[in-house]
Amino acid sequence: MTAKPRTRRPPAFDADTRLVDVETHEVLYRGEPLNEARVEGIVEGLRARSAANLVPGGKSLSRNGSHSPLLQFRVPEGVREALSSIAEERQVSLSRVAREAVVEYLRNHESA
Repeated sequence: MTAKPRTRRPPAFDADTRLVDVETHEVLYRGEPLNEARVEGIVEGLRARSAANLVPGGKSLSRNGSHSPLLQFRVPEGVREALSSIAEERQVSLSRVAREAVVEYLRNHESA
């Protein structure tokens, strides 16, 4: 009878444990090499996104705990680029900027 090969589980994540030493191994992330400073910057960015509630599956916008309705539509490339620039400048999601724009549009047209 042949012994069944053991499968190794990846180690549990520990913030103090580096699975790869980026100082001795070249690791590319989004096309650029990682170093300790870049890793820290990425981690800080993720923490900021989490603190700003930019994590998918965040709070309900309906305020009753139910899933928020989804609205999808297409826009010209230039409109998307402009909205993306605003979102990046404000450090919020593109969805948030688009949502605020729609709400403002509705407010301006309620009185008409």
